[in-house]
Amino acid sequence: MRLLPDQHQPQPEARSSYGGAELSPADRIRSNSSDWLISKAPAAPTPSVAPKRSKLSASAKEFHPTSMPHLSVAQWPSTPIPSTSQNENGSLTAYHPSALLGALRADAALLRWTREHVRDRLLRPGTLDADAALLMSPELSPHVVRLLEERDETMRRCVLAKVKPFVHTVMGSREGHAVFLELLRACEGRFDELEGIVQAACNRKGFLMRVVQQNPGVIALKELIRVVAPVPELRETLLAGLLNECLMGQSNGDVLLHHCFMFLPQEDCKIIIRLAVASIDEMLSSPIGCNCLSVCLSNARDGELQALEENISRRAIAIATDQCGINFLQYALRFGSEELKVRIVERVAENIVDLSRHGVGNYAVQACFLLTESDEAMRLVLSAFLLLRPGELEALVRDPHAPFVLAKLLDKGKRYSPLLAGDLAKRIDALPAAVRQEEHATRVLMWVIDRLFHN
Repeated sequence: MRLLPDQHQPQPEARSSYGGAELSPADRIRSNSSDWLISKAPAAPTPSVAPKRSKLSASAKEFHPTSMPHLSVAQWPSTPIPSTSQNENGSLTAYHPSALLGALRADAALLRWTREHVRDRLLRPGTLDADAALLMSPELSPHVVRLLEERDETMRRCVLAKVKPFVHTVMGSREGHAVFLELLRACEGRFDELEGIVQAACNRKGFLMRVVQQNPGVIALKELIRVVAPVPELRETLLAGLLNECLMGQSNGDVLLHHCFMFLPQEDCKIIIRLAVASIDEMLSSPIGCNCLSVCLSNARDGELQALEENISRRAIAIATDQCGINFLQYALRFGSEELKVRIVERVAENIVDLSRHGVGNYAVQACFLLTESDEAMRLVLSAFLLLRPGELEALVRDPHAPFVLAKLLDKGKRYSPLLAGDLAKRIDALPAAVRQEEHATRVLMWVIDRLFHN
């Protein structure tokens, strides 16, 4: 596979065909496009006066402009998104947008192309390099969009044929995704044409999820989901392609998941939830997976919801002490069902001492009474602390983390369960003075007790 060089890397000097080496992609674009322009250009008018003699001498230095403010320079990702196109030898070729645009701008004549120039080029067979420049350059791609808006059948099919060979690159580029969006709108309701797009996108070569690493790709893929949602065959093919490429482990996967739940029917959404249940441990091990699991929890229904909640509550302690999992547990305690909240709090209450002293776990204990807005959850946490032996309670008061948990619990507990909160405050107040005045955290706890229960 031969990749086009990045614009920031030194490029070898292109040799002519006499040296046995083929032209570079940039040279091919310039050559093909310039030949076409020359063939269409009108004859130059005869000047009415004799031209002035040039004042430049043979020794004059070459002029290099310091800036070209009229040209917009697109900011492309440093890592190219490979396409699935094939060259004449059948090998895969990756198109780097910056190299294509550099070649396009190298010939100033190409920047003056009109919509009719672009129309003529689209209707003719062209090289993959030239087609890519048409679809993804800031100067020419707007013409392609306008032509698609005319809803001409021939033009629609020509653009479709030129997009499919490197659909992933078009979807993921800043200008190309605008062409892709308009093409989808033009093809909406046309099964054969949409099928061609879906099959090109879901080619099982691992490129589909590379598209969503950039915001243009996310927008393009969201629109593709919406357009094919009413068509069962295409919907199933696209969903299988997304899941086969580990949608729930990819950047922006949660955004696409949310879009799937918005537009796909319930039966297809159940497939997503079942996959989440089967891979829950892997998903909980990364922030991206936790975000996707949160989306699944919010959209699960019926039996799939019960299975997901059962797996979450069973792993509550492991999740509570994990740097990635704690954010998901807090989400579940805030937005989960009442039944899930109680089951998680029960598991936390069984391990209240260890979690309260844990650097991460203490936040899980706090979430049980700060985020749930549940009287039952508050009662369970207060009761768990009241059941501790004096030595266990003393160890918590001496700990660097637990006193802050106790202080927040008493502060909120006085409003929800004043009797239980008062009993816990009395037990802490009865500890030896040396314990209550030992550490800064302990002094904060005693200040809270004095403020809430001694005034």
